[in-house]
Amino acid sequence: MDKLSLLREDYSEAFQTVKANDSYVDRDARVAVFSKCANTMNTAFIGFVLIREELLDPLWWKKHISELDDTTITKHVEDFEMSIRSAFLNNFFASVESSFRYYCREVSPGKCNNAAGNFKNIYAHLFSRIKFNLPNYIPLMDLWRNMRNTIHNNGRFYPDNHKDCDVPYQGTIYKFEVGKVPQFLTWDLLLNIIPDTKDMLLNVVNSSTLVGINKGILE
Repeated sequence: MDKLSLLREDYSEAFQTVKANDSYVDRDARVAVFSKCANTMNTAFIGFVLIREELLDPLWWKKHISELDDTTITKHVEDFEMSIRSAFLNNFFASVESSFRYYCREVSPGKCNNAAGNFKNIYAHLFSRIKFNLPNYIPLMDLWRNMRNTIHNNGRFYPDNHKDCDVPYQGTIYKFEVGKVPQFLTWDLLLNIIPDTKDMLLNVVNSSTLVGINKGILE
C-alpha cells in the first residue's frame, strides 16, 4: 500500500510538471493521462485502507454482517481485494488507452478507423519511427493489453485469435495461455510496471510530435 501511495504521488507530480512546462489545461490529453492514472491509484489506495482499517477487524463484520465465521470473512476480504485489483487494472489501462486514441486522432486523422479501431494497431502506429519513434515500449503495452483481456473473462485469457501469446518484457517471458488464469498477474507485477508506464507516458507527451501541436488536445 505504501508503494502504491508513492506511485500515485509520482504520477501527480508528472501531471504538474508537464502542465507547467507546456502550459496545458487540465483537460488536455497530454496531461490528463497522468491525472486519470493517479485517480485510479487513489481509488485502489482507498480500498486497501478499508481492508486494513475495517475489514480485517472481526468487530466490523459483526456490526454490519453478523453470523459469519472466520473462513467466510477471510474469503470475502480476498474477493474484495481481487475486485480492487481487477478494477485498477481495467481503469488504469483504460486511462492510457483513451488518451492514446486522442493522440492518434490528432497526429494521424483517419488512421486506424480514425482511432476507433483495434488498440494494438493504434499504439503500434504511434510508437513507429514516423510518429513518436518509441518502438521499445510496444512490449510494455502488449503486456498491459493482454492482462486487461483477462478482466473480460473472469481472469482467464481469451484473445480474439484464440492463440496463446508470449510477451517478452524486461528479461521475462510472460506466457498467456488460452483459457487459463495468468498466475503472474499480481500486485507485485502491476506495481513494478507502473513506473515504466510513467516513463513511457513522459516520453510520449514530450515527443516532438505532440509538443509541436500548439492547440489543445481536449478530452
